[in-house]
Amino acid sequence: MKRISLTFYPACFVSPKITLFLILLFLSVSSHAEIKSPASGAEKVVEVIGNLFSTKIIEINESDLQVANSGVSVSGTATFFRSEKASVEVRMSGTNIQTFIANFGGNVSLKPKHFSELTDQKIDKWLPGSLEKGVFIKSVTFTFKPEGNKLTTMNLELGIADTWQPVAAMPLEISSITGEYEIRNYSGPGKKQNIFRLHGKSKIGSSIIDLTGETNRASADWTFTAALASIPLSDLLNNLIEKSQFPLNELPSGVLALDIKQANVILKPQQKSLSLTGNSTYGEIEANISPVNQKKNAPMGYMIGYGLPAGFPFGNIHSVLTPLEKIELENTALVISSEARSESGLAAIQRMGVDARLNRGVNILAKYDLRPSGLDRLLKIEKINIRGAFSNNPNDLLLSGDVDTNIPLGSHATFRKIVLNLKPAPGKMEASLGGEIDLQVKQDKLLFRANAGVNAMTQALFVEAALDGAWNNPLDIKGMRLEDLWMRMDLSFRTVPIPMPGVGLSGIMKIKDFEGDLTMYVNPAIPSESMLDAGLNELNMQAILESFVSEQVKRNIPKEMTNIVGNFSLKNARLTVVPNPAGITINNKTYDPGFKVKGDAKIQELHVSLAMSVDYNDGVAAYGELQPIVYGSMFKLTGSRGNPNPLLDLTLNATAPPKVRATGLVHLMGLQAETDIYLNDQGFDFFIAGKIHNSFEASLNVKGSNLKQAPGFYIKAEMKQDLMDYITREASKEIDQATKDTQADFRNAQADIVKWNKELDRLNPLIEERKAKVQKARDKDMAKVKAAEDAVEKARLSVQSLQSSIDGKHNDIKVIDDIVNAKKRWIDSAPNFVEKGVRSTKSAPFFTEQAALRAAKMTEIAGLETSKASANITLTGARESLKAIQHLSNFTPIELDPSIAPLIASQKSAQGSLKAAGLVLKGAEFASVGTLKATKYIVENGPHQVVKINYAMFEGKLDVVNDGFVRMRLKGTFANDPLDTTIEINLKNPLKDIIKFADGLL
Repeated sequence: MKRISLTFYPACFVSPKITLFLILLFLSVSSHAEIKSPASGAEKVVEVIGNLFSTKIIEINESDLQVANSGVSVSGTATFFRSEKASVEVRMSGTNIQTFIANFGGNVSLKPKHFSELTDQKIDKWLPGSLEKGVFIKSVTFTFKPEGNKLTTMNLELGIADTWQPVAAMPLEISSITGEYEIRNYSGPGKKQNIFRLHGKSKIGSSIIDLTGETNRASADWTFTAALASIPLSDLLNNLIEKSQFPLNELPSGVLALDIKQANVILKPQQKSLSLTGNSTYGEIEANISPVNQKKNAPMGYMIGYGLPAGFPFGNIHSVLTPLEKIELENTALVISSEARSESGLAAIQRMGVDARLNRGVNILAKYDLRPSGLDRLLKIEKINIRGAFSNNPNDLLLSGDVDTNIPLGSHATFRKIVLNLKPAPGKMEASLGGEIDLQVKQDKLLFRANAGVNAMTQALFVEAALDGAWNNPLDIKGMRLEDLWMRMDLSFRTVPIPMPGVGLSGIMKIKDFEGDLTMYVNPAIPSESMLDAGLNELNMQAILESFVSEQVKRNIPKEMTNIVGNFSLKNARLTVVPNPAGITINNKTYDPGFKVKGDAKIQELHVSLAMSVDYNDGVAAYGELQPIVYGSMFKLTGSRGNPNPLLDLTLNATAPPKVRATGLVHLMGLQAETDIYLNDQGFDFFIAGKIHNSFEASLNVKGSNLKQAPGFYIKAEMKQDLMDYITREASKEIDQATKDTQADFRNAQADIVKWNKELDRLNPLIEERKAKVQKARDKDMAKVKAAEDAVEKARLSVQSLQSSIDGKHNDIKVIDDIVNAKKRWIDSAPNFVEKGVRSTKSAPFFTEQAALRAAKMTEIAGLETSKASANITLTGARESLKAIQHLSNFTPIELDPSIAPLIASQKSAQGSLKAAGLVLKGAEFASVGTLKATKYIVENGPHQVVKINYAMFEGKLDVVNDGFVRMRLKGTFANDPLDTTIEINLKNPLKDIIKFADGLL
């Protein structure tokens, strides 16, 4: 069939003429084209498959398909999910497709969105979260109706790469998992049917099983089934139950030594359960494994039951059960349960008609025929259901069964709700009837739970009864109330011909605020077999002292011990008096001999369970265990000598001082030692010795107000010789090393002082002699210079005087000139010519007079200049004379005289060297006092014990000194001088601090 593609363009782009031409062309071609019926073969496959889904899940081209067998089969390739290739096989009938199969050779990963496109379902609603991401698709199969190409069934064959542990608390893993997802009634009418199947392999012990699961509803419970050929019961439990929930040691080996055969297994992951039915060496078996409760992370428990054939050899389970083989039991079943349950829920057990309430361990269920024992005539019933349970001790087995009848016991009592009890254990075999007794006592109607029977070994008849509820004002005693009253009467036939009864009573007694329980047994035949046991909510120690010990014992308690000895109470106290040295057992409880008081006490915040022996004359001796005290890494008090807990003992008698002592292993500052801690009214104290922080020996005295408040401990530690020797050795070594250079300088300085003192002794007198000679010569020269200097000074003063006179005359002339000039300005300032002439005429004599004065002054100046010139000649001569003799004078210091200066230089050099050597010896400039002291000691005595420590001690609170950093007081000597100092030292790594200490001394 030819394909034609025709495209029309809008008129706005194509002219009407062209449009008409195209239409005519199309009609022309169409009239000559081949016209066929609806598509067939490969074209039909493309058409039908292409219309299956709205999205392009599957894409097929005709060119990828081949038709064979006259159109019956089509094969080729198709594209899934736009990228994955699959080989296609199609079966057809005419133009109808019967099946379409696509195979994915590469196991293509099935993504969640692909699963949704194919199925309209979300894969995480069907598969567990741990599996949904590891799914790959193997094949897809479409099945169509015989006519009409309507899809009826879609089937996805899946593989799962991951393994699966269906139940987290059950160590069962499924591997090699394959899946099949099927959609039925795909095209209607009606709803589609979705079915998901899983197949896988698992292993229980050494047995491999094939599991098959199926569900038809999303988010529904999966149910897996499998066939199990054979497996030991112990393997089943060992591999499916956590060890903590599988008490193998509580089950007799005979119970576990059976094989399960031809069993059907059902696993329900959502319910976290596995059930099994099959056969065993003991008969039909059924097992359920499920969580012990409804909590989220509850562990797995188990329930296993199997029917026992008639004449079953109970001795195979345990020899203690052999007597059961002689009892006529019917419909017998064994049920092993990890928990107590109201019923087994096992169908096989229920079918036997013996299902009943179960205990933890091994339960025996059966029907018991009363006729052989004759009890049917007393109880008016032939058969009853009985049950019993035991764990690892079959001796504890007690079989019991309900008897639906009442027995009158006189006019005031009725025995009803009767239970038959059988104890089959050899040596303890016992049969009894239990139930309730209605008893009328005066106006009170009491209900007792009773048990009556015969002990075959002791040949004694016994009756036990317990009051249900309370008895107020018993026997008309006002204000008294008895609760949980129990009594027992024994009648022994060994004391024939006169049977002697024994009577026991116990209960809770209340009188106003007092409350206690009481157990008493009286045996008139053997008084030593009697006993008394009473319990109290609280019993004060002071009450014990006042009631049960002598005055002499109390007087022996010093004041500083009164609070700790008497000021505490025993909670849940119990007082027991048993005369028999061997003790006594009453009501299945054993009592130790003696006068005993037990209870829980709190002594200085320490909780202790005390066991106390009391004697009137000898006083009190109490012993108990403390819980270990652990305060981080600071302090621990634990048990010692094989005892996990520390012990506490209290001793109080008439002679020795009282003591309250805790004994155990103390861990303190890295030191571990067994010690006794003594408690008193102020707190506690103890002494301990050993290596602190595994380094140095020490003796520690520890005190505090509360053992449970370790930071408040006050510790005083006396260090032993090993630390003192260590400090002496290392500090001396450090000081010797640090002063090596100083020691050399000190020795050199001592030699220099001797050397330069000798040199100065030679130079000093020689310098003084030279100075005297030079000074005498200088004195003569200086006299000549002085005379010349005087002559110069005299001439200079003469010249200075003449110059002063000359200067005065010049000043006079200047005054005359100023007066003359002023007169001239007056004449020039006349207002007219006539006035000017008049002024000039009048002033003529003035000008003449002033001229004469000026001339006289000039004459005087000329005479003075002549005298001055003569005086200057005299001054010049005096100066020349001084200059001529001035070389005789030497104004340089006498020490610089060439004959003295070298000697002075040598003297100063010797003095400098001597001073420097002296400074070395005094430790100035370059050495401290400590360095000088150490240097002198080492130079004179050697480095050994330049520091010597003979006492070391530190003290402080534990939270300060616990890490090893302590402030330690040291006493000894430093360079033979007394040393008493305090240093900071890390006892875990002390060398650095000792070096610092040594440096500090320097």
